[in-house]
Amino acid sequence: MEFLIDLGEGLPEHFYTDRQRLEQIIKNLLSNALKFTEDGSVTLGIHRPGPEERVPGRLDRARTLKFAVTDTGVGIPRTNRNSFSRPSSRRRHHQPQVRRHRPGPDHLPGAGAAAGR
Repeated sequence: MEFLIDLGEGLPEHFYTDRQRLEQIIKNLLSNALKFTEDGSVTLGIHRPGPEERVPGRLDRARTLKFAVTDTGVGIPRTNRNSFSRPSSRRRHHQPQVRRHRPGPDHLPGAGAAAGR
């Protein structure tokens, strides 16, 4: 299996974004692509959107970057592809529960976050 990075022309050296969110999205996409691709390749592409590609109205096309992960893996069967555009039945029926935790005298605020780093 081959991992490729495809950088388009005219990309800026630096750009401003929500780094944590972008990293999370790209890691998830790459993880899925690598998991389901035994042979062939996985490619991370970074380009400017082409003139024929739709860009949301609030974005400036000249300052927009497009990140894409493509692979030669097994893919999603045609019969399941429409499920991405419909809300899942699990989400419709699942009501999230919020649990409030009241710390006891031995609780140190933020200690878990610091220990996990």
